[in-house]
Amino acid sequence: IHASLKALEQPLAFDPEMPADEFPRWRERVRAKLRELLRFPEVPPQPEPRMLWREPRDGYELQKWEVYPEPLAAVPFLVLIPDGIPTPAPAVLCFPGSNRTKEGTPARASWPSPRTIPAWASYAATCSPIAESRP
Repeated sequence: IHASLKALEQPLAFDPEMPADEFPRWRERVRAKLRELLRFPEVPPQPEPRMLWREPRDGYELQKWEVYPEPLAAVPFLVLIPDGIPTPAPAVLCFPGSNRTKEGTPARASWPSPRTIPAWASYAATCSPIAESRP
């Protein structure tokens, strides 16, 4: 059975010899087939992200935001913005892990001040949720 499956011609198989100008057309065909097979529902337009609150801290501002990626889903996250950072600025994503909340990540008293971390001076940071709580 393995030999017969290997011998099947796959119409959307990737061909490493494919000319570069054919790649976009192949990619669109693969994308269309995936949408057909996965049957993703049409998602209506969602609300814009909104800031829930902001709080000045020593050397930075802590902001809590919410985004709405699909109906009935709100995803909260924190943004830490260093004082005096030029905008727009690159950002760093911080995933707190499973043993603390996103709010606990920037609030740890035992951590050094963000101003003592060299990269902090030119980057904003976000913390994604694991559990929900207000500091």
